[in-house]
Amino acid sequence: MGNILNGEGLATSNAELQLYDYDPTTGEFNGEFLYKIPQWTGIPAHSTMTAPPESKEGFTACYSEKDQRWYLLEDHRGQKAWRVDNRAQITVTSLGPVTYPHTLLAPATDFDEWVDGAWVTNTAAYEAFMAEKTNEEILVRLRKAETIINPLKDVKEYGEITPEQYAVLKAWIAYRLSVMAVNKKNPQWPDEPSFNPDDYKTE
Repeated sequence: MGNILNGEGLATSNAELQLYDYDPTTGEFNGEFLYKIPQWTGIPAHSTMTAPPESKEGFTACYSEKDQRWYLLEDHRGQKAWRVDNRAQITVTSLGPVTYPHTLLAPATDFDEWVDGAWVTNTAAYEAFMAEKTNEEILVRLRKAETIINPLKDVKEYGEITPEQYAVLKAWIAYRLSVMAVNKKNPQWPDEPSFNPDDYKTE
């Protein structure tokens, strides 16, 4: 049956052929079909009488009209890839290996840098970022503590503070000191004392 086509690709007689269809743009194997070929005609465009190789996971069979043969190409379509210069994420949409400047390896943190074919965390940048975030959190917690401590201190100095109010005042002062002493490289935040706004009302 392989000799049914002459040197010009035309059938020398009427025949039924097993053909293999491929995408005209990517060469990707689309399927197989039986084709009744009339004498002195050729097979349909974007098809071949050569069967594709057995597929395997992560690869797709693609036909090269130039080489007149099938290839198994890496198929990462739908997977995530990252730019090695800025960690920008994309979705792979084309056949073939993922090449520079992209990689299928996911960075572990926002501070990873591409070094010698692998992601390496820039610990100095990470620690600087964490220190800045810790400072911001410290300020937020101290401001809240001040809004509770200051009115109670006024009550203590200029009025008659109740034992309950004094207990709240002491607890929040201790909390404020703990916040100020937090390890900025590995912050372990103290629990806020219980608080009732009525505890510092003067009326």
